[in-house]
Amino acid sequence: MTPFHVSCRNVPYAPQRASAGVPAGRTGAGSDVWLCDVSQPGDLRACTALLSAAEREKASRFKFEKDRNLYVAAHGLLRAILGEYLAVPPAEILFAGGKGKPRLADVHGPVQFNLSHTHGYVAVAVHPSQPVGVDVEKAEPAFKWEDLTDYCLGDSERRTLTGLPPAAARYTFFNYWTRKEAFLKAIGVGLINRLPELVVTEGDQVVGLSSLKDAPDWVREWNIFTYDLAPFFCSLAQPAHLPEPTLYQVALPGA
Repeated sequence: MTPFHVSCRNVPYAPQRASAGVPAGRTGAGSDVWLCDVSQPGDLRACTALLSAAEREKASRFKFEKDRNLYVAAHGLLRAILGEYLAVPPAEILFAGGKGKPRLADVHGPVQFNLSHTHGYVAVAVHPSQPVGVDVEKAEPAFKWEDLTDYCLGDSERRTLTGLPPAAARYTFFNYWTRKEAFLKAIGVGLINRLPELVVTEGDQVVGLSSLKDAPDWVREWNIFTYDLAPFFCSLAQPAHLPEPTLYQVALPGA
């Protein structure tokens, strides 16, 4: 089992304002994280028009309108953003089939992306060629995070939470949770059954995940950046050699 070297840190949330277009003068060196408040999505016809037939059919199967609207908003925004990177009409973008991490069809080249959404917010991470993982979660005050600590936190992480005031402990839990999700999404695996092995306290650590079989093409050196978007948390995982990501606050297509 070859270990991962992971460096985690909180960074100030200071996004640039942009449309869904890739900003002029972008160097292509670092990852971009596109953030969108969808708490009041409004008219989603523009987003719906960008979806594939399969995506529209999937949207129609959601039982609750809020879940359907979130799906349409997230996937419409994803297509609008990727269309700018690929110089392809959003509705014509093709995704690879099969299980595993979502990715673009080979015809679109090496662009890498990752999508996360929670009720009220969408995050899209993009890099021209390197793997990325993003996770956004809403730190709901009523959420019983204490019930999950044994399942997902390591000893050092639980010690950090011990003795913290309730609000600070909840803040720290969601900080850790989004970091773990972002990292696992970046390497292309789902939630593993040994999450406590993935230690994501502030600073540098060596992580060995015994529940995963080694893959020779995995990147071994990672940085994870966490942003406080109160009441949301967002974490971005990217290879350590890349410069710090750029954040953009964006509106939905047609807004």
